[in-house]
Amino acid sequence: VRDHITLYKALQLLHERDVNNFDFYFIGKRVEEQGGIYDTCEQIIKENDLTNVHFMGGRGDVPELLKSMDGFVYSTDHDTFGIAVVEAMAVGLPVVVNDYAVMKEVCGDMVTYYKSKDVGDCADAIEKLLAELPERKETAKKNVEVVRNKYSIEAYLARLNAVYGVIDNE
Repeated sequence: VRDHITLYKALQLLHERDVNNFDFYFIGKRVEEQGGIYDTCEQIIKENDLTNVHFMGGRGDVPELLKSMDGFVYSTDHDTFGIAVVEAMAVGLPVVVNDYAVMKEVCGDMVTYYKSKDVGDCADAIEKLLAELPERKETAKKNVEVVRNKYSIEAYLARLNAVYGVIDNE
């Protein structure tokens, strides 16, 4: 589902631009059916000596990890919702994500988009996030309430009640 290759190549490009003032953490385990992608990404990291890029593996403490981060970057090939992006926005992180249609629907104007599969545009978006981090964090904090109102379990249950309440009354 994820487009990690674009992210890894963007990180490589940032390294070539001498933009290394950050640590980037990939969270998730190697999936055997897609091992080739993971291995390719790992090779890009090693070949380019990207010492600021870290593989965290599968984790059970992602909500806590998100709270310790300064930003969140995501790239998808075919997500149906993007729960990881919503979780990042819900804790007040500035988010960079590709312009995949469902991401635009879910995130609206609360995130920074880059053109899907465009390594240069992805690198530019990350570099801009780094350059504007204090301002982006303030804006992201203001979006937390919007995200929680839109995607909280309470909001979901209220929408279900509205739908099923109409059905029960018919």
